[in-house]
This record gives sequence, structure tokens and C-alpha cells, in this order.
Amino acid sequence: MVPSLVFGVSDLGIGRKVTFQEQQLFERYFDRSPQEIDIATGSYDVPG
Repeated sequence: MVPSLVFGVSDLGIGRKVTFQEQQLFERYFDRSPQEIDIATGSYDVPG
């Protein structure tokens, strides 16, 4: 996911947390940390 962001193949990545190595790669190219946004979490039709 992060490599596609770094090399301009995609505009956003989804699905899991960024690993330490991916964060280092991103920070080397952009000189900042990647922005993480939680849009939706949880399960459908499960109480609690």
C-alpha cells in the first residue's frame, strides 16, 4: 500500500495499519508521517 503512495501509483491506501518499514519509506520521500484516517470500524448487525 505505502509503496504505491510513495511512487505515485495511488492516492490513498486502505485495509490495515502501516508497518514501521513502510512508515520509514514514506517519511524518506515526503519528509512527514503518513496521515491515517479511520472512516468506519466495527461489524454489521453485532450488538455492542
